[in-house]
Amino acid sequence: RSYCRLFDLCMVLPNETWLPDLQATGWFQHVQFILAGAVMVADSVTKGNPVLVHCSDGWDRTAQLTSLAQLFLDPYYRTIDGFLLLIEKEWLRFSHKFASRSGLGREIGVGNISAKDDHEFSPVFHIFLECVWQVSQQYPSAFEFTGTLLVFLSDAAHNCRFCDFSFDTDRDREAAGATRPQMPRVADYVALHRQRFINDQFVKNSSAVCDNDGWWRFDPRTGAAVRADAAVITSPTQSETVLTPDVSLPTLKFWCVQP
Repeated sequence: RSYCRLFDLCMVLPNETWLPDLQATGWFQHVQFILAGAVMVADSVTKGNPVLVHCSDGWDRTAQLTSLAQLFLDPYYRTIDGFLLLIEKEWLRFSHKFASRSGLGREIGVGNISAKDDHEFSPVFHIFLECVWQVSQQYPSAFEFTGTLLVFLSDAAHNCRFCDFSFDTDRDREAAGATRPQMPRVADYVALHRQRFINDQFVKNSSAVCDNDGWWRFDPRTGAAVRADAAVITSPTQSETVLTPDVSLPTLKFWCVQP
């Protein structure tokens, strides 16, 4: 409901009630709650405490919280390659229902879509991208990418151009691969247009290093470098590598994309 109210509000010209109406959508409260939860997870991990994150199904709020927590903890996931890997392992591999949540099931005719699936629409992935954007506004030099990449990913989750976001599960993607081999992957497109998404203010963190074999990061438990695709949440080696964003409502901004 918050998303629909926000969408409707963006379709009208601002007037004297526009800002109160914006607050009344409740959208920023949702963003705040998700960010606060991710900050709590990251804080627990930095203190050496194990954390179990699991929502009712494990592919919506779980992905939001674990992805953001890893983004706060590990500078690798703030690079372009790392961010795409984060989405791959936390969203795609855990079968976030991109087609159903984006309302794409009927348009592309995948799986056994029934009438009740129309009610599965929810901007779960979009609000995750907004949370990332909010944090990037507080740490403009901590991210290799700009909001342009986030907008591109949001569009890709709705336009049926990419096989990554057009299906609910890996099984559906594999089945479609035989009949639609022309559907590209998001990572391939980003690689071809990488310069479009580069943040000129980005400062590479010393705890995320790259060699000819790809990205590596330091494992604080052993002091050794490990491959970045190890897919584990670990405490950082230096306190300054951890992002601790202010999640109070007054700090949140309205994400307005210029046409």
